[in-house]
Amino acid sequence: MKKRLLIMVLWLITAGTLLACSPQTENAQFVEESQTRLIPGTYRAEFDQPDSRGWTPFLVMEINDEGKIAEVNFDYISTEGTFKTQDADYNQRMTAANGLGPQTYCPRFAKNLIIYQDPAQVDGITGATSSSQEFKQLAQAAYAAAEKGSQGTVYLSHIPEGDQGSGEGDS
Repeated sequence: MKKRLLIMVLWLITAGTLLACSPQTENAQFVEESQTRLIPGTYRAEFDQPDSRGWTPFLVMEINDEGKIAEVNFDYISTEGTFKTQDADYNQRMTAANGLGPQTYCPRFAKNLIIYQDPAQVDGITGATSSSQEFKQLAQAAYAAAEKGSQGTVYLSHIPEGDQGSGEGDS
């Protein structure tokens, strides 16, 4: 009788361990199904006016056939048609003042959006306070357009610079 009881207890422990260690396919399936599937295409968001320094931030997001963010370009264009990430003098001044310039933080924002697949999950970058806020606004607007399949450019109103927070960081 004791042997039978011991075998039954060992069997229950083994069964419990196997169940506890088995993969959670139902939960994984639920998580994947609950994620928003974006509509394939190219989506663009930009501010409707340049800032006080003449830069207009924009974001272009490419959604692949699987409904995932595949490519992102976040940058600023000047009234003269140059890009902030390619302006060597500007990048040198910003790097000297803040430790990083747009050639560093713009691609980092884009990379993180591709990794996390959700603008809300992308953290700001110290030294790029205003750009962090602008990136989030643009990414959220492009993401919302991708949810609907609306491929026209989304224009956002520029927040007056005094209302963006501390004003520290990037210019």
